[in-house]
Amino acid sequence: MSAGCTYKVSNSSPRYEPSKSVPALEKVLAEEMQNSGLKLSEITLRLSSDFGNVANVLPTANVFFPVSENSLPKLHTTEFYEASGTQYAFEQAMKAGKALAKTAVKYLTDSALRQAVKEN
Repeated sequence: MSAGCTYKVSNSSPRYEPSKSVPALEKVLAEEMQNSGLKLSEITLRLSSDFGNVANVLPTANVFFPVSENSLPKLHTTEFYEASGTQYAFEQAMKAGKALAKTAVKYLTDSALRQAVKEN
């Protein structure tokens, strides 16, 4: 400072952006999830993720699926870890992947859907 220098302090930590909803894409994904045999349920968890950062640049739709036939264990717990390694969880992940892939194909091949997504 005595040499006439200046400095600027800023927070450089990563920031999670809020997710952006794309109803047209979410509707197609919900239909494909049901067609794949996944049960739809309202997501009531508050989550932080870099998904929102992507959603503010590209159209996105997020999928959550059960990893347990019983009540869903809390995220980031030993119980969740153990449940996610079961055959049931694997089968649900495959259904979710199938639903996401079919949604992507529809988006890429259906110009009306792309236009609806763009308008969202």
